[in-house]
Amino acid sequence: MDGLKQRLLHKCVDIMIISDHGMAAVARERVELLDPLLMGVENLHLYAGTSGRIRPQPPDSSFDPQSIITNLTCQSQHFKPYLKHHLPKRLHYAFNQRIEDIHLLVEEGWMVYTNDEEIPLQFPGGDHGYDNSLESMQAVFIGHGPSFKSKTQVQPFESIELYNLMCDLLNVTPMPNNGTHGSLNSVLRRPMFHPAVPWEISAPSACRAPPAPLSQPTCVCPTTIELLSRRLVNSVPQDTEHLPYGRPLALLPANYCLRHQSAFESAYSQDYRMPLWTAYTLPRHVVVKSVDLLSSQCLHQDLQAAGSSNWPCKAFHNGGQLTYSHLYPPGLWRSDENIHESLLTSNIVPMHRDFKRIWTYLHEVWLSKYARQHHSVNVISGPAFDYDFNGRFDSIKLIKQHVDSVIPVSMPTHFFFVLTTCRNEGMALQQCPSHWQPLAFIIPNHAHNADICQQGEAGVEQLLQLHRARVRDVELITGLNFYSDTSLPINEVLALKTLLNTF
Repeated sequence: MDGLKQRLLHKCVDIMIISDHGMAAVARERVELLDPLLMGVENLHLYAGTSGRIRPQPPDSSFDPQSIITNLTCQSQHFKPYLKHHLPKRLHYAFNQRIEDIHLLVEEGWMVYTNDEEIPLQFPGGDHGYDNSLESMQAVFIGHGPSFKSKTQVQPFESIELYNLMCDLLNVTPMPNNGTHGSLNSVLRRPMFHPAVPWEISAPSACRAPPAPLSQPTCVCPTTIELLSRRLVNSVPQDTEHLPYGRPLALLPANYCLRHQSAFESAYSQDYRMPLWTAYTLPRHVVVKSVDLLSSQCLHQDLQAAGSSNWPCKAFHNGGQLTYSHLYPPGLWRSDENIHESLLTSNIVPMHRDFKRIWTYLHEVWLSKYARQHHSVNVISGPAFDYDFNGRFDSIKLIKQHVDSVIPVSMPTHFFFVLTTCRNEGMALQQCPSHWQPLAFIIPNHAHNADICQQGEAGVEQLLQLHRARVRDVELITGLNFYSDTSLPINEVLALKTLLNTF
């Protein structure tokens, strides 16, 4: 800087001061050793430190990653073991053969080594490489010069956004990259690139009843519920309440139609034979009502969504690991009619039976608590398919290769949630046209929830913390585009989409 000032250039050039990571305090007393946990297991190599990675040694030796994961799971240790394709999707660290099969997400401040001999004699006082959503791992960014706004502070962003920013400063076109071009326009006086809402690839159709009579579900509703369900055929859209920021746009080839209920809006996918997404807004004082067993296990045919009839009943009656649940839960009560809307076959998604415990707690306890804390919350949720674990939405061809033998649909690999609340404390969404805050999750739909070692609320909170994501991550894995119709400038929307909430 002194040299630039001497040459009178300090106000003529753009300067970026950045760091590549944060730091966390570590100590010799906070070390985990693998040998005691893997008694008798040989032929493996651990890349030790703050982010453990395990591979076979030598590379062509016999290696069973799943058995090692099983031995390391819920042993009261200060790390979580993952197969690479089970890592949280926000990490985008699975789709490459050079990435090790096993990863240890180490608790902040701890280190992992194979044995005592690996521990360095000169132990560091601090280190990095932990979960990048930790505040201690945040880096620094300072921009100075004629292209940058002065006295401007922005919300945290990921370092992958810097490449596009540097290209804009140099007035060159960036090559394809993982950043979201335009998300940092708010730091520039005169942005070079002006993003736009993408064009929708697949527009929705209107849901219509098929000409031929539909077969009735085998888990039949009581007559009173069937009669009430016929009122839903002529339901009108509730976009203002349930889709205040516009409906999700489909940026993928898709056949789907829109369904309108008083309690929620949804898009039913003829390709998936399940909802593509469901949207609803929960008020602060939402009532979680206990639904009687008969009604909760009852389904009735959605007369306007062909192909949604019998598979949920087959899943329920097969007695195995497969079951189903509702994208809009019956327990989120507003009126008796709302309960029956949620029992439509077009509101059903398949899931593993063990995962349903998490799903039920999330909807009956966690969401209502979150709505109370933030005075209201808008929820958009749905299935996601990532069988090739590349973090991008799968093609219909790939999804159909995984149709289950018991039920004629494919099992989602994940479920997503995009929650939107008001950033101003004490204000509901209806009073908050622009100052809103997103929170997203991409939760794995596993047959066995090895993520959770704690019981009850603490276990679910831990799961949500691990699998939180950017809204942009949800867009990548679903092919949907969120916040398509808002009063905010598009660059501010992109900044919100790329925000990863820290903890």
